[in-house]
Amino acid sequence: MAAGIGEAAAASATATALALDPSIDLVINAGIAGGFAPRIGVGHVVIADHIVAADLGAEESGSPGSLIPLSAMGYDGGDITCDPALVRRAAALTDAHVGMILTVSTITANEERIDSFVRTHPTALAEAMEGHGVAVAAQAHGKAFLELRTISNPVGVRDIGSWSMDEAFDALSNAIYTLLYSPDSDRLVQ
Repeated sequence: MAAGIGEAAAASATATALALDPSIDLVINAGIAGGFAPRIGVGHVVIADHIVAADLGAEESGSPGSLIPLSAMGYDGGDITCDPALVRRAAALTDAHVGMILTVSTITANEERIDSFVRTHPTALAEAMEGHGVAVAAQAHGKAFLELRTISNPVGVRDIGSWSMDEAFDALSNAIYTLLYSPDSDRLVQ
């Protein structure tokens, strides 16, 4: 199903779908993303081992653009660890890179924010806009979940015309097909 753009829309759509069909056993949040170069290149497949709501928190006083994450303020919920066994099986099927995917509410386009994310999340491979919301909804319903992204552009490139959309969508289509229809896909959720 198409869940819409942004964390709130994705969380709402996921929670609604899971409430309407409790037989769903796996939620896969799939789409394109910006990749943190040189860690990951355009066209590559990424599966999250951690999903972080990267701009959920508080702005650091005296340092515009620097964020204090929820965990540093004593709150839970901004960082979700994905099931390691499920991630390994999905990555093996799709030949994906495994790493952190940041959920952001706005596409990162300035060097200060890129530097901040790279510094505070040294294992982040990509940023997207829905993963954290989907994971929260799936967890609330006790369902397994994955975030799978393909890289259409380096983080920081705002010119959509220069993005490699066709390459990213082809890679996404192939990865989803493999997860759903390969001979080993029936062993994905155990």
